[in-house]
Amino acid sequence: MSPKGFISITTSLLLFMPLLFPSTSSANGSTALPTAYDSKKYTGHIDVMGKLGNDRSLGRVSLFVPLYQKDDSLTFIDLRTLTYFGSSDTSKYEINAGLAYRQQVLDRKWIAGGYVFYDHSRTRNENNFNQLTVGGEMMNEYWKTHLNFYIPLTSNKSVSKNDKTSLGGHNVFIEKGIEAAMTGLDVEIGRTIDPIPGLSGFLTGFHFFDDDVKNITGGRLRFEYSLNDAIYRNNETNRNWFLENLTLTGEAQYDEVRKTDGFIGLILRIPFGKTDYTRLSKLDRRMTDMIVRDIDIVVNTGSEEPTAILDANGQPITNCYANKTNPNTGYETIENPLKE
Repeated sequence: MSPKGFISITTSLLLFMPLLFPSTSSANGSTALPTAYDSKKYTGHIDVMGKLGNDRSLGRVSLFVPLYQKDDSLTFIDLRTLTYFGSSDTSKYEINAGLAYRQQVLDRKWIAGGYVFYDHSRTRNENNFNQLTVGGEMMNEYWKTHLNFYIPLTSNKSVSKNDKTSLGGHNVFIEKGIEAAMTGLDVEIGRTIDPIPGLSGFLTGFHFFDDDVKNITGGRLRFEYSLNDAIYRNNETNRNWFLENLTLTGEAQYDEVRKTDGFIGLILRIPFGKTDYTRLSKLDRRMTDMIVRDIDIVVNTGSEEPTAILDANGQPITNCYANKTNPNTGYETIENPLKE
């Protein structure tokens, strides 16, 4: 099965998964939580995200499934599929599979969490990379902070279209083009912007490095605008399902390799049943927030050190130049040409 076919089938299954958990109606006609989640405080959901960018656009589907929970703790899995669109990423996709734990701490005023992801990506150069992401988070009703480490599990891959040949002495050299998944980290801190209900701002710094390609260091500024917090503020009456589950996003980042990259987008949450906001405090609702991490495996291209091209016998191919007017004077090299 092709990567695009896999993503299409996975996305379709995720989008129709809520049908496996049909909501039930109570005597007064209101929608109740599905039977599978009747006794659960934290329920599962699907997040569908779309982003339009100045250089690339993307779509992502995320599945959040609680595995084990108590009143103040939650263990869950986070599965994601990501597809890119645009001239620079026409054949790229990524899959992430994560396991996470969150616990309310410090008199239940903060949430501490940790998680690990296994990531797989196929780049526009038709190379496959795998990565391990390990991270931690702290958040309360107003503040959020995340720290992530990215550990490549795949060695450098070749990019033959970037190969370059050169001459040196009597030999012909080649610099092979490569693509590398980069080791890195990022840290983000942000908070709600009190004068504007529903609006939050975040500042991120990141650094990715590899011995064979240029390092990537930069920053990101992003915003989220939750229509649920902006419009309803936990009011259970006259709610619109679409608006209460919609979040608008905007971000801009810069580094010397990728330059300026900006996005605007939206995230639509599809819960497995109706959320009873009267049961959940603001801190409780953050227990099911999306984990914040770099959206994809960071890669960069470069070249290996020049090596002499060998012939069929394993000997360097030589390149000699003779003096046209006086062939008896010997041979020349690129560094020391003979004069006529």
